[in-house]
Amino acid sequence: MNQNKLKNAVIIFCAVMLAVNHVQVRGIKRELESLRQEYNNREVNIHNDLENVRTSLYESSNKLETLIREGQSLFSETSIDVKLQDKKMAVTMMAVPKERKSGETLVASIIVGGQVYQQEADDYDRAVLLVDMAESIKPAFVLKSSEGIRQESLDEMYTGELFTRRVETNWSLDSESSGDRNLLYAWISPANESMPLDEDDIERVELIIRDTGTVELSPSDRGSGNRSGSFSSSSSYSVEGGGSVSGRTAGPIIKIPQGDTLPARKLAEGGQSSIGYTADLSEYTNRKDGIRYEVYLTLLTKEGILYVTPDHPIASFSTVEGAQKRNSGDGVMWPDFQY
Repeated sequence: MNQNKLKNAVIIFCAVMLAVNHVQVRGIKRELESLRQEYNNREVNIHNDLENVRTSLYESSNKLETLIREGQSLFSETSIDVKLQDKKMAVTMMAVPKERKSGETLVASIIVGGQVYQQEADDYDRAVLLVDMAESIKPAFVLKSSEGIRQESLDEMYTGELFTRRVETNWSLDSESSGDRNLLYAWISPANESMPLDEDDIERVELIIRDTGTVELSPSDRGSGNRSGSFSSSSSYSVEGGGSVSGRTAGPIIKIPQGDTLPARKLAEGGQSSIGYTADLSEYTNRKDGIRYEVYLTLLTKEGILYVTPDHPIASFSTVEGAQKRNSGDGVMWPDFQY
């Protein structure tokens, strides 16, 4: 009997110890989890503090660099404006010297493709230089005198963005029975007021139809009718008004998409500030193969400037028997200076 009591007591003791151990383990786990969470919070706070310090140092460095540059600059003010004139870029340059020595003359200078253009400034410290079309220019100002020269080069400036054109597309809104429901309309307008677009300057406008090889609609979509959508491809590049190119960056790498070329027909009436074109894509939609086709646009001026939508399609479509999917939207046409 005593042995049974002892055995039971041992069992009870072990059970109590296991329970206590279990409670302690759970407590330790909670404490570890709390420590882990505290560590993570501290790590996040340290990371944020480091980012704030890094940002502050970067901004301070930029401010210091600007102050040093402005302090060392020969000029208190400079500006550059670019416009089109006689198939060339008319670059208006202005600079106000902080100090002008007796007999010094201000000369504006531009390097374009290895060629140097120079023009003496007028009484208003301005000079207009006609230079060849180019993606970028390297401007500089020179103060000349009998004692020598003082020169200051400015940052390289990219002009491609100034010459961009906007394009908006939409499909025919006519009913399916009209027979011309696969007409695509494109409206082209200048993205910059200083670079107007004259329809008499346009040699031709063409669509490039690219077969992506991707099946977007299948026979199971038959009977689903028309589906339309829209997209914007112009948000990647900001095009502002005015002709100043200060602070601009290079545009996209111009690569003309590969595909079939389809001439576009000019519309008799355009918009208030745009020129309209259209093309019939029935040859492709009638294939009803379900493949996604992308549409790009090119414009060639009589001056020999080629514009293209290089990185995004302005429209797309796919068709099968009894179903069609069409997308349209807007985009930016960039000049190809290497054409």
